[in-house]
Amino acid sequence: MQRRKLRVLTALEELCSGMPAEVLNQYEPAGFSAEQVAMHCGLSRSNTSSDLNQLHRDGAVVKTVGRPTYYLAFAWVKKKFPRWSGIMPYTIQHHRELGNLEPLNPVVKQPLMTRQFQTEAPLTEKSETVFENLVGAEGSLQNAIEQAKSAVLYPPKGLDTLLVGPTGVGKTLFAEYMFAFAQKEGRVRPGGQMVVFNCADYAHNPQLLLSQLFGHVRGAFTGAEKEKAGLVEKADGGMLFLDEIHRMPPEGQEMLFYLLDKGQFRRMGEVENKRQVQLMMVGATTEEPDSFMLKTFLRRIPMVISLPELNARPMRERLQLVKYLLAREAAHIQADIVVDREAVLALLIYECPGNIGQLRNDLQIICAKVFLTYIRQKQNIFIDREALPAKVRQSATADNPRHQEAFRLVSRTGRLLVPAAADLLSVDKSERLLPVDFYQQLANRVNFLERQGLDDEEVVKCIEVDIDQYFRQIYPRVDPIDPDYLPNLVPPAFIPVLDQACSVVADLLNKAVSERLYQALAIHIVSSLQRIERGQVILNPKLPFIARTYPQEMKAAKQMAAIIGAYANMDIPEEETGFIALMLATLEESAFEENSRVGIMVIAHGKSTASSLVDFANKLLGVSSARAIDMSMELCADDIFPQAIALAKEVDEGKGIVLLVDMGSLSGVGAAITQETGIPVKTVDMVTTAVVLHTMHKALLANNGLDEVYRAAWSARSAWGLNEEPARSRVL
Repeated sequence: MQRRKLRVLTALEELCSGMPAEVLNQYEPAGFSAEQVAMHCGLSRSNTSSDLNQLHRDGAVVKTVGRPTYYLAFAWVKKKFPRWSGIMPYTIQHHRELGNLEPLNPVVKQPLMTRQFQTEAPLTEKSETVFENLVGAEGSLQNAIEQAKSAVLYPPKGLDTLLVGPTGVGKTLFAEYMFAFAQKEGRVRPGGQMVVFNCADYAHNPQLLLSQLFGHVRGAFTGAEKEKAGLVEKADGGMLFLDEIHRMPPEGQEMLFYLLDKGQFRRMGEVENKRQVQLMMVGATTEEPDSFMLKTFLRRIPMVISLPELNARPMRERLQLVKYLLAREAAHIQADIVVDREAVLALLIYECPGNIGQLRNDLQIICAKVFLTYIRQKQNIFIDREALPAKVRQSATADNPRHQEAFRLVSRTGRLLVPAAADLLSVDKSERLLPVDFYQQLANRVNFLERQGLDDEEVVKCIEVDIDQYFRQIYPRVDPIDPDYLPNLVPPAFIPVLDQACSVVADLLNKAVSERLYQALAIHIVSSLQRIERGQVILNPKLPFIARTYPQEMKAAKQMAAIIGAYANMDIPEEETGFIALMLATLEESAFEENSRVGIMVIAHGKSTASSLVDFANKLLGVSSARAIDMSMELCADDIFPQAIALAKEVDEGKGIVLLVDMGSLSGVGAAITQETGIPVKTVDMVTTAVVLHTMHKALLANNGLDEVYRAAWSARSAWGLNEEPARSRVL
């Protein structure tokens, strides 16, 4: 329903954008009727009229009453009357009423956010304001900011403060703003600095933690060969920020208690000498203070400031955060980013348990995935709904109490155009999931691959592997979705239908549907139903291969499609049934084992034939996963069995090995490995560079098993003259 409304609104905006300026001077009312909009977007007049009236109530459309009724897009009105601000009269008698209105307030151009992931202007000591630059300074963070100002200004050194909030809400950044405010107000001694220490880094070694904080004298503990000052002394005259302070051991809390109470401390190992400092301590925690702090210590922290999680903040603030985070990526890519309205809607309402930190990381991943299109076409980075991860994309279709609020906001703002502001790079000091030069590295990689003579399709495959490899390192395991959260991703009414369909599949295939497969099917099928509803054609060129290779899964998929089709009141195309069958056949629990991939071995005759093939493929794909054995021409298969068996034990990660050989006489090596070690091995002969590249690509991509990689190798081999496909159960 919401997507249809966006479609109607987009159609009206397109019609309005095509109106000539002379229309504003005509007597006939400017705008478009429901019938005209319906014809433009290909929907029925009744649905279009209903959606236009709802959009009018949402404030996205201006209605000109009469017979017939005409509609104008709010975005078009704002563009044509830029001097006007205030409360828009969404119902008018004639468009000339808009031209006669006087501006109620001067239009103030808002500055672009240019400071980490919560700011709108660079944070410097010369700024007229400090906290006011935070997104939410006059909204969700207003009370927290007032508390922080009071804490900083309280004589003589400020009030020691505890920042409380879930992971990713911006506690470290908020502490930085407290310190900047203290500098601006002259509450920091000249040369005083903000010293940051994460207590979790030394949580398992309390002695070393206390040494880092308070320093030690020679001989204080084993290994303390010389005297060392701690961070407390370094923070004298400034601020000591203790992140994850709940990881501080009780003995450390007692030492901090004395420091906060008297301004004095001793280095570890000191008995008589007391050292004096003046500093403001700010701690940060994700836990409830009463659950981990000694009461005597907690009483010495008079100011406790709670920072809200992202879902508790107004939708307009989340939109500002999305704009800023994307502007940061645009600056790094050095290209403008355009975000489709549906994508904006999904970004506003999807669940972010990691709060702003997760939102930042997710947006970086999205930009990395679409960057390849920019490299090839040198156009603006474009993010549409299909470019979003499934967890984000599916949020736009699920029941969400904030959906309507987000829709009203998005319907009035339109698609986002985020310019590449170079000045963001000089002030962007926050942690990045991606390296600062990540996009330049990808561009350099594309240039390198092109110089090697690879065509566009091969380049794209290699870059996809690069990106997939990088995010595998960041997220080595994809955890299943919490079952209680699945109704947030798919319509709740769909879940019992899927349960029924999966029960039928389990009976037909004589195996249970795993939790991961269940969740993957739920998200995929809901997305496919939406595509079918929009009239989009589903293409599956591998359908004959899937039907021939996985007949039982295809039969089960047809039963599942019939159940789901009855629920959705639509016919499920056979192409989509093929995709479901492929998921049933290949998306098993083992495909998600951490760091588990199919091994690749190459054996070929010649002084360096196999190693040259493997080195070239490893270099192109940016990995080192394939292994080679160069075989002298005088040797036979029996001579290399021991070496091959030893290498197979190193290569195998629990999912088997695809063995690529140059001659059929080496096919028996795979059988020997399996007999000796129990490792499943499938062999393909007539190895070439293309076969090695294609096989490695399939082995590196997530969730491919031995059968899929083996068939990929045969598919690449067939392209060189052999069209016979291997039997499904062939294991050498």
